Amino acid sequence: MPRPIRFAAAGDVHAHDANRDELASAFQDVDGTVDLILLAGDLTTYGEPEQAALLAEICRPLSLPVYAVLGNHDWHCDQVPELVALLAGAGVRVLDRSWAIEEVDGASVGIVGLKGFVGGFPDASLPDFGEPLLRQVYAETSADVEALDAGLPVVTFDFGGASEIVTPACGLLLPPDDRASLAGALWRPSPGATTGSSCSTIRRR
Repeated sequence: MPRPIRFAAAGDVHAHDANRDELASAFQDVDGTVDLILLAGDLTTYGEPEQAALLAEICRPLSLPVYAVLGNHDWHCDQVPELVALLAGAGVRVLDRSWAIEEVDGASVGIVGLKGFVGGFPDASLPDFGEPLLRQVYAETSADVEALDAGLPVVTFDFGGASEIVTPACGLLLPPDDRASLAGALWRPSPGATTGSSCSTIRRR
């Protein structure tokens, strides 16, 4: 088996002038100690290009790949193309309903990314019914889920509302924080799960 692949993952870094030094120090600390950095949304505080430029400045000298998705904070100022361009210029690859394969020491690492979107929580859900604005939210959420369905089976921990979405037909639920099981599942796809299966149809009501 190839050596373990090491990730540094963070969300809600909320880059702005006040936390510049803290962020720069955190990124410098992991540079050279991991294989990939994954940033899970809310890269900026208000989605201002100046804040994206700050994060780009921090990421530019890093010696390892950086992948990111956007969060609601990054959309707030409606300047997403500017943000993505600034980050791309520093080597940060922003994924949105898209995927990438990174070669790491002879192993191929698949990364699927999308911004995510409000769509429901345990014991609550958003119906495809009623006012056009609500149905538009539902459609946006559904498009994100279907984009994930187009990739490999889902592998995730069983917490929050995961059990309402992920079934044996489309993925694998693992005990919370069971890292050994997670590592094994990533090397060995769920035997009952099929690519493009039924996660997007679960809990539509």
